[in-house]
Amino acid sequence: MKGLAGLAAGVVLAAGTAVSAGAAAAEQGWYLRADLSHDWSRPADFHDWNCAGTDPTRVPLYGCATKGSGDFGGSVGLGVGVGYRVAPMLRFDATVTHRPGWRFEGESGFLLAGDEPLRARARTLTGLLNAYIDLGRWSVFEPYVGAGFGLSYNRVEGMELSFPTLDQRVWTPSGWHTSLAWQLTAGTGIVLGDGLVLDVAYRFMDLGRMQTHAGEAPRLRRGAWRILTIDGTEARLRAHGVQLGLRYAF
Repeated sequence: MKGLAGLAAGVVLAAGTAVSAGAAAAEQGWYLRADLSHDWSRPADFHDWNCAGTDPTRVPLYGCATKGSGDFGGSVGLGVGVGYRVAPMLRFDATVTHRPGWRFEGESGFLLAGDEPLRARARTLTGLLNAYIDLGRWSVFEPYVGAGFGLSYNRVEGMELSFPTLDQRVWTPSGWHTSLAWQLTAGTGIVLGDGLVLDVAYRFMDLGRMQTHAGEAPRLRRGAWRILTIDGTEARLRAHGVQLGLRYAF
């Protein structure tokens, strides 16, 4: 608690110093924004919705002692938004960002020997309401901190599990979920003139649950097909990344 209080006091002190130096940001007004970003996934684990389930039509895929461990790699993001500055140090915006390039890769860990890779493609569409505190202006630089909350539509294409030592592969159903999402960000605007600001930022975000649905899972083992009926699985997507954007005030 003391550490958080010290951090908050430092932010307030920095903001006060910037304003007293006569380096305030622009006055009130609307702005549009467009962003290009790249985000990298933190480690993620897929597990069953009900690892101890006994329903023969929804058999757990991993069980309680196993999980699919890996990460979603990285994805480019394309975003647009509209915002409003309510005071020299405070602004809000609403953004929508599409990240189509996630690719989960990991290991299932069922057996004691040999690789057991699993992989799936995924994409996210995230809408956030964001608030920013601008810490003043030094020359053309306008540093800020911010936070955002909203919803993310997350889709995972069918997961492929491979078991080379068994000559076996399994494909799960695809899945989608609309989840609560949030982010923390810090960056700086670089004033270009004529209402244009180049925005460079770092962020950490939690996009919520990624899941595959319960249903039929084809299995190919040594040339023979069989249909399994499995339970759904889920993992959490957390990521950090960098963003480059343009803001235009009007």
